[in-house]
Amino acid sequence: MRYAIYALLLTLPINLPAQTANGQPPQIPEFADVKMRMLPMMTDSLGPMTQTRDCIAASQNSDQLNGCISIMADYQKKMMASMDRGHTTPPPEPPKLEWSEELKTRMLTDIDLSIKNTLSTKSCLEMSTSHEQMTQCMEAAGLTRKPAKQ
Repeated sequence: MRYAIYALLLTLPINLPAQTANGQPPQIPEFADVKMRMLPMMTDSLGPMTQTRDCIAASQNSDQLNGCISIMADYQKKMMASMDRGHTTPPPEPPKLEWSEELKTRMLTDIDLSIKNTLSTKSCLEMSTSHEQMTQCMEAAGLTRKPAKQ
């Protein structure tokens, strides 16, 4: 089982609502607006991700590991508050984890992948001037999701 909760904690909450208040699909914002909003968030997230990664690498017990997780959880709360679009539901509290060398290794693998993907996405965003260019860059970097089989 992949540790989806860790991936959730280690990525930015980048979601558009499925519908607006009047039930209509949301309009897709201009690429320049998305880029202007997202680049600072991606740049800002790299510090807490790296700090969390270093903390996990140094952890030797459950208290230390849970302290590491709180770094990204606190950052996620800060980002959610700065992006507040009328959502009042805070992100869930991370579960308390029991430290083990195996868990530590898996978490390091996950956060290393998150950092790599954030850097790649940031690079694509910096180089792109349209949604199409961004999609092409993300596909070339292997960062797009494959459609689910129906």
